[in-house]
Amino acid sequence: MLKKSIYENVILDVDAMFDDGKMLKGSIALVTKEYDIKLPEDKNKEEYILYKEEFTVEVKDDRAEYKFVIKDIIDDNNIRQEDIAYVKGWIDVDGEGEYDREYDLEVFLEVCKELITKDMLVAMGCEEASEREDLIKALNKYCKQYEINTPIRIAHFLSQTAHESGGFKEFEEDDTYRESIAIQNNCYKKYRESPEGKDIVLEPMIKGGKQVDFKCKQPEYFNCKYGGKQENTKINPNDSNKQYYYQIEDGYKYRGRGLIQITRRSAYKNFTQRYNSKYPDDKQDFESNPNLIKEEKYAVASACDYWRNNGIVQRDINVLADNGSDDSVVLSISREINGYAQEIPNGYNDINKPLSRLQLFHKLKKYMRL
Repeated sequence: MLKKSIYENVILDVDAMFDDGKMLKGSIALVTKEYDIKLPEDKNKEEYILYKEEFTVEVKDDRAEYKFVIKDIIDDNNIRQEDIAYVKGWIDVDGEGEYDREYDLEVFLEVCKELITKDMLVAMGCEEASEREDLIKALNKYCKQYEINTPIRIAHFLSQTAHESGGFKEFEEDDTYRESIAIQNNCYKKYRESPEGKDIVLEPMIKGGKQVDFKCKQPEYFNCKYGGKQENTKINPNDSNKQYYYQIEDGYKYRGRGLIQITRRSAYKNFTQRYNSKYPDDKQDFESNPNLIKEEKYAVASACDYWRNNGIVQRDINVLADNGSDDSVVLSISREINGYAQEIPNGYNDINKPLSRLQLFHKLKKYMRL
C-alpha cells in the first residue's frame, strides 16, 4: 500500500473507456484505522469515515484524473491528522454510476504519520540529507517529544536548523575563519596585539586559486570567542612574562555543535542536566564529552532542547513560531538563534544563498501550504 504525506498532491487517475468529454463519478474518503479496507463502504460503520467527498471528472486525452491534497481537507474540516489511517479513492471507470469492484478504480492510500518526511527536506533542497533515514527518524522522535509538533512549528524549526547545519550536513562549527573577520572580536584582537600573538605565522586562505585572506589562529580564536572569561587579561601560568586573553581550551572545546550549534561550556552543562532529566535511561555527560553532540541523535536532541529553552530573548521559540508564517516571524526567530534585537542575523535573507533562513522557510511554506 502506498504511503502519502498530508502535504503531497494526490492524483487518482485511470485510462478511460469513453471519448473525451464524458463525465465520470468518483469519491474520496478519509477513514480511521478501524475501517476494514477489505469490505465495501456500506459494510463498514459510518463512524469510521471521517470525511467523504463526491466528485465528477471529465475524460481528457483518454484519461480521467482527480487531484487533491489531504492537508487542505484536514484544514477545511477540522480533522486531526492523527485520527486518519487511510484515504480511500474511487472512480467509476465503467461509467455506470455505481460502485463495481471488478471494473472500477478503488485505491487505498496509507496516510503518513510522521511529523517530518523525506519530502520536506527535498522541498528545502536538502536532497542528500533526505536519504538519511536515521536523521529523519531522530527528527521525528525528538520534535514530537519536545512538542515541535504543528506544521508551522516544524516549518520554522527545519528552516532554521537546515541553515545552521549547512543542509543537515555539518554538526560541528568549521574552525576555518577569515582573520579579517576574527580580528573584529575584541578579545582575539588583544591576543593578536600581544607579544605572543603578533608574530604568529598565519596560513593563507585560498579561494578560486587566489589568496583572499588568512586563516585565523585556532584554538585561540574560539577560546576568545566562546571562552568562559572573555576579555579578562591573565598571566600565563607557564610563563609569567606572557599574558593571554582567553580561558585556555575552554572556548575551542565548547565550540558550536548540533543542528543549532550550541556554544560555550555553560550551554553544554545545562543541556546535560536537562537531557538526563528528560531521558534518565540514556544519561550522558555532554560537558565532559562535547563531541557526542556531533552524533546525529544528539545533534537533533540538542537543537530541540535549545528551541524550547535557550532563545536569546523569548526562551521558548515555539511561542514565536506560533505567530504564523509572515517574514517578520522568521526574522524574530532568526534573532533568537543568531542575533539580537536590532540586528539582521547572519544568513537570514541572502538571496544568493539557497540555504538562507528566509529562502528555506519560503520553500517549506509553499510545500506545506502554510
